Amino acid sequence: MRYVYIARHGQSTWNAEGRWTGAADVPLSEMGEEQARAAVEVMRGFGFDAVYSSALVRARRTAEMIADGLGIPFGGMIPEFNERDVGVISGLTPEEIDAQYPGLLDTWRHGGIPVEPPGGETWRAFVERVMAGFSRVAGERSLLIAHAGVMRAVAESLGEPLRKNGNLEGRWVSVSSDHAVGADDPPDFGNGTRSGLKEVTAGSDQNRFQFRQPVDLTTIRINGDRVSLCSIHEKYGQEIFEEFTEEITRYMNPSPPKNINEAFGFISRSREGMREGRDLVCAIVRRDTEEFLGCCGFHWGGAPSTPELGVWLKKGAHGNGYGREAIALLVSWAVQHIDFDYLTYPVDRANRPSRKIPEALGGTIFKEGKARRMNGGFLDEVVYRIPRKLIEKGC
Repeated sequence: MRYVYIARHGQSTWNAEGRWTGAADVPLSEMGEEQARAAVEVMRGFGFDAVYSSALVRARRTAEMIADGLGIPFGGMIPEFNERDVGVISGLTPEEIDAQYPGLLDTWRHGGIPVEPPGGETWRAFVERVMAGFSRVAGERSLLIAHAGVMRAVAESLGEPLRKNGNLEGRWVSVSSDHAVGADDPPDFGNGTRSGLKEVTAGSDQNRFQFRQPVDLTTIRINGDRVSLCSIHEKYGQEIFEEFTEEITRYMNPSPPKNINEAFGFISRSREGMREGRDLVCAIVRRDTEEFLGCCGFHWGGAPSTPELGVWLKKGAHGNGYGREAIALLVSWAVQHIDFDYLTYPVDRANRPSRKIPEALGGTIFKEGKARRMNGGFLDEVVYRIPRKLIEKGC
């Protein structure tokens, strides 16, 4: 019996922009390369004797970096493990897909059921291709760097529920002499590899926050002097649609929703991320009247130790200090519930009111440059770093 640990590649440039990729050959982002380097330490105890990848550069580069870090041979590329061709939606954001192909993503959002995009590879043909690839994995205990779709194809073949997989998230499978694939772990799974596997799949998979104790992010309420933060919910959909306008998003990456369904889609994706422990998105409301003021949150920023903060307020709520109070509440909550090294706060250089928020928390600029907006334009972005020690000193 041979064993293969399948892991998704590091973050790609299109992952970072929220674009569906499929078979398009896009490279790793800087964060993706950082994830690959971090995975080396997590995987040292796994006992791999070879590393393989798909033929796509984001997987190959991840595999080569890990193989080099572990000092084991890179066995080569296996095209059968390339990501599924998603046809006309490749390169599009979910918002663009909703606008051009209404309803196409509905089943995927509500249960992870694969979509069948025009011009793409059928799901059944893809699954058959992927499973045939295991005959080409020669190592006794191999690492295979592939794609989220590949991992879902394997799950379906094993009769398991389909789920979404984060960057560098992985799982073991067994491969028999006749190339039948099973869900078995190596015999010594509990003798040194179990802790490493948990770090990759539950914590250091680069996609989930490190909570100090279990938290249901979908039922949060944080009360301040004037405002409260409440887990985002469908009841705020109409107000988000009406208030998240072109004027509000002038200095932001996201584009305003074109219709009410896009607003509800944002809420659905946010709550999914909250259930998976990689996002917290809150409505900001007045504590005394429950009036909706805007949204804030922190998001997986590519590594669990560096969450990314964000906030927006409706036009009628500007100039009252609500944004600063909301972020202060959120940061205080994070210090109590999440392990992190520092927070990041990306903002357009010209947005002086928003820049005052991280500066009030002791944040300093550590990165700057052009950031592509979802609408195709660019932001002149500066990214603040707010160390945990500074936050704790001010709490």
